[in-house]
Amino acid sequence: AGDGTVTTDMGIWDQGWSIAVQADGKILVGGNSDYNFALARYNADGSLDASFDTDGKLTTNFDSGGHGWSIAVQADGKILLGGESNGNFALARYNADGSLDATFGTGGKLTTDFGGYDTGRSIKVQAEGKILLGGEGNGDLALVRYNADGSLDTTFDADGKVTTDFGSAYEYGYGVAIQADGRIILAGQSYGDFALVRYNADGSRDTTFDGDGKLTTDFGGNDFGRSIVVQGDVKILVGGYTTYGFDDYALARYNADGSLDTSFSGDGKLTTDLGSMYDNGFSVALQSDGKILLGGSGSTDFTLARYNVDGSLDTSFDIDGKIRL
Repeated sequence: AGDGTVTTDMGIWDQGWSIAVQADGKILVGGNSDYNFALARYNADGSLDASFDTDGKLTTNFDSGGHGWSIAVQADGKILLGGESNGNFALARYNADGSLDATFGTGGKLTTDFGGYDTGRSIKVQAEGKILLGGEGNGDLALVRYNADGSLDTTFDADGKVTTDFGSAYEYGYGVAIQADGRIILAGQSYGDFALVRYNADGSRDTTFDGDGKLTTDFGGNDFGRSIVVQGDVKILVGGYTTYGFDDYALARYNADGSLDTSFSGDGKLTTDLGSMYDNGFSVALQSDGKILLGGSGSTDFTLARYNVDGSLDTSFDIDGKIRL
């Protein structure tokens, strides 16, 4: 786009929450516009892809409005956007040209009710094509698994959905990761701490993980675990932020059994000040060389930090390991 950045007007109030890169290098951004699901697709040079819904962007209305949170691309090129509509998990699937996939749910859309105010925030597609959507349901961390046609997978916790209560009044699920062995981790927040729960492939809680399948980690403030990735050595990275004093990036690494990895920053967790009062980490990613990226916002700026494998800031990245845009 000439300067490394691009903005796209979708409506009056637009938010892009999730990004995916297709096998052909085209870039998808999913989110919401004026209480509708919203998608845009860009060519590799940042221009809108006119082969996608004729102008490179689209919105999808759920009857009671919607908020798109997370995007994923299936192996067949179909596109999933998950989120919330009318207090329920909501999911839409699109064909590669941007049209709704009529073979999925009802006309390409579906909702799932956990019995309270529910929000799906993170979507992953399993190797066999089943679809996971994690978030919070009825005040607890919540996870649902669908078959490829959008029907609930009843081999998963008997009815296709599971919730985990950490005991606080309200809990939030933000990130889903799938391990190579098929176990599933959902990360979020409970009691103002990072919260993690790991499930076996059938939806039962994995009691080899911290004894009962769930854990919390305290950074000293109001802590949000917003994103999760599993390393090749099965160590688990959770990135987010803490609001102790001013907001700072927060990052924790766990061993496969759920214990904090003390080879990472000495005690398994770290915080980073990006230079504003409100440094909120939203998405963690792992490079092929093992270096770790945590991106988010700092007041009105995009922010990004890169860490070495041991958790130290990578000073080969913009001199001090962090940037503001």
